[in-house]
Amino acid sequence: MKNFCNTFCCLALSASLLFSANIANATDNNSNFPKDLSPIKTMQNAIGVDEANTKKIEIFEFFSYACSHCNDFSPKLNAWTEKNKNLVEVKKMPVSFNRTAMKALAKLHYALQTVGKNNPAEAKIFDAVFSRKNVYNENAAAEWLKTQGWSDQEIKDFKVAYNSFGVNSLVSNSDKLAQAFDISGTPTLVVAGKYVIETTNFDQVLKTADFLVNKIQSKK
Repeated sequence: MKNFCNTFCCLALSASLLFSANIANATDNNSNFPKDLSPIKTMQNAIGVDEANTKKIEIFEFFSYACSHCNDFSPKLNAWTEKNKNLVEVKKMPVSFNRTAMKALAKLHYALQTVGKNNPAEAKIFDAVFSRKNVYNENAAAEWLKTQGWSDQEIKDFKVAYNSFGVNSLVSNSDKLAQAFDISGTPTLVVAGKYVIETTNFDQVLKTADFLVNKIQSKK
C-alpha cells in the first residue's frame, strides 16, 4: 500500500522553528535499518517536538478524517499507543493539504480537543464523515454534536473554540509541520520529530515504530 492522508500553548509552534530544518537535509538512509521495516526518511534535525518532554518519545500521526486508510489505521494505532503508553506520546495531527473540507475537519478536531471533550471520540468523527453527515462548518458540526448529547452551553463553548485564534493556529501549524516533513499523504507516522515512516502496510508501520522507539529508548 502506497503512502496516503495540549493545548494551544503546547502545540502552537512558530513558523520560523518549523522551517529552520531544510527538507533537502532529509535522507533515505534505509541501509542503516533492518530490511523488513517500512522505508524510513531520516531528518537531519528533530522538528516540532517538545524538548521539555524527556520522559516519553513523541510520535506525530499525520492524518485526515476524510481518509479511509486513516479510518482503518486508527484502531490499530490506538491499541499500539495503549500498549506503549509508558514509552510514547502520540499526537494526532490532522492535515488539510489546502483543501477546504479537510481544513474544516481539522478545525473540528482541535475545537473538540480545546474544550476538553472526549465524546464524541475519534471513531465517531470518522463514522460521521463516512456516513456522509455534514460536519464541514461550524453550524453543521454544532448540529451534529447535539445528536451526540451535547448541551447548549457545551455547543456554545465549542463554537467559541472553533473560531478561536488558538484553533486556527493549531490547524495552520499542523499543515506547516506536514510541509516541513514533506508529508504527501496520510496516514504517516513521524517518530521523535526525526524519523518519517513511509506507509507500506499497517502492521509493518507499527513494527517499524516499535523498532525506532526501542532504538531511541536504548540511548536514553
